[in-house]
Amino acid sequence: MFGNGKKRWVRRPMGTRFDPKYQMPTVKHGGRYATVWECFSASGVGPLVRIDEHMDVNMYKEILEKHMLPFPRKKIPTGWIFQQDNGHKHRSAIVQKWFKAKKVNVLPLSSQFLT
Repeated sequence: MFGNGKKRWVRRPMGTRFDPKYQMPTVKHGGRYATVWECFSASGVGPLVRIDEHMDVNMYKEILEKHMLPFPRKKIPTGWIFQQDNGHKHRSAIVQKWFKAKKVNVLPLSSQFLT
């Protein structure tokens, strides 16, 4: 194996491309990652919530209930509007129903097609 630090070349016999003996392992970002949820406004930043597992609709709703909803009630004057992206969890009927029940004013999503 040889190279200039960026690219590495490996000499191997024909037909052994996928043999682990002739492959170079790679590690990206140290093999670790962090998923977090946060809200913010002109009045400041809200809580940072660490997510240790795959977030589903119910977990998203729980984050909204426990972390998002108390933040504007403490920090933001009345008339605030919640904005989120177009993710499946965000558009789900369960979350939309929760927004209505909690009287959360949500900014409508604009069309992706601006022609």
